[in-house]
Amino acid sequence: MSDIVLARIAAWEAAGLVDATTAARLRDAEIGSGHEDEPALAAPAGMATSFFGPAVSIVEAFSYLGGAFVLAAWTALIARLANEAGEPTRDWILVAGMALPGAVFAVIGFVLHGRSARLSRAAGVALLLSVGLIEGGVTLNADIFADGAITVLAGAVAGLAAAIAYRWYHPSVLTQIALLATLTGVVQGSLGLINEQLDPASAVLGGSLTTGIRGAAIASAAWLACALVIGLIALLEDRGSGAPAARRAALTRFWAGVVAVVGVATAVMRTEFGDDSAHRVMEPWISDLIVLAVSAVLLQRAFRRESGAFVLAAALGVVIALTDFNFSYFAEASGTEIALLVEGLLLIAIAFAAERVSRRVTKGRPGDGGGSSAPPAVPEAEAQPEPDLAAEAPSG
Repeated sequence: MSDIVLARIAAWEAAGLVDATTAARLRDAEIGSGHEDEPALAAPAGMATSFFGPAVSIVEAFSYLGGAFVLAAWTALIARLANEAGEPTRDWILVAGMALPGAVFAVIGFVLHGRSARLSRAAGVALLLSVGLIEGGVTLNADIFADGAITVLAGAVAGLAAAIAYRWYHPSVLTQIALLATLTGVVQGSLGLINEQLDPASAVLGGSLTTGIRGAAIASAAWLACALVIGLIALLEDRGSGAPAARRAALTRFWAGVVAVVGVATAVMRTEFGDDSAHRVMEPWISDLIVLAVSAVLLQRAFRRESGAFVLAAALGVVIALTDFNFSYFAEASGTEIALLVEGLLLIAIAFAAERVSRRVTKGRPGDGGGSSAPPAVPEAEAQPEPDLAAEAPSG
């Protein structure tokens, strides 16, 4: 029946009864309708689950749970064998223990690719796990031959390479998450390596540069560049058609905004510790203004791209900046209870403001955060009675 319905949707689109966006949604709904599953076995479709495709069935949920237990059993086995072995056998056991399931999950993802909506989602889960295991395995392998941030960077680069290949082979929200996470990890590892080169005595893995204003400027520039690259990826996703491409674009925009806000905030709001004192890299009000400026740019991009995802990231930046300002200047003067009261009122006000702005920005754009997901109406000149799929399908 699915093939017949898809053919009729294509005929409606060719005849001009529905536009391309509506046709793509109808196809997505038909492919993900899960006729092979009993309706009683399907869990209710919420906003979070619908973002990843059709509702998760009971069988699918228990399959994921069983797979998690199998992976946990393998992890426990590898940990026990590694504890019983000596150097350097222990390191090689750990590397092999991550490489083998990484390859297995990759094969599972390739086998399940394109079979159905739910199996395609399972393929995305498998490929996402494969990327994480590849990154961890390469990091452990590099740690056998080197020390420091270079091992973290090597693992992140390997994970990024795998994520790019998986995203190309199996476009989905889950492989998109793997791509964005590993790209962010590459920037994090690069900052850690720069930190070791600039300040070897106090090098800290994870990209926390302990070199004052210079470190804050380098880290801020790196995170803004990372956000720009992710934003360009969102523009490429926008060229795709259908609801899946729209969801990937919305996710990518939100990720870019969060990387810009959180990355800059962690760089300019960092506290450095001296011999007998601790001080901020820069005055709190200056760092708060910088974060608010980043949020303002995101808000401008939200109106430019009609993207509610940018609004959410901008709202996060406003929360971070005002919270820091509140506890930096008001907490000691007015007391903790007043500072907490102000913080609560700020969060409520920002939530309502973000909702209002998001509605104005998206204007019903499909697939984006804050916008309506209803399909656009057919113009009056082309409006015709909605075809009855059940009536047109052959009986028996």
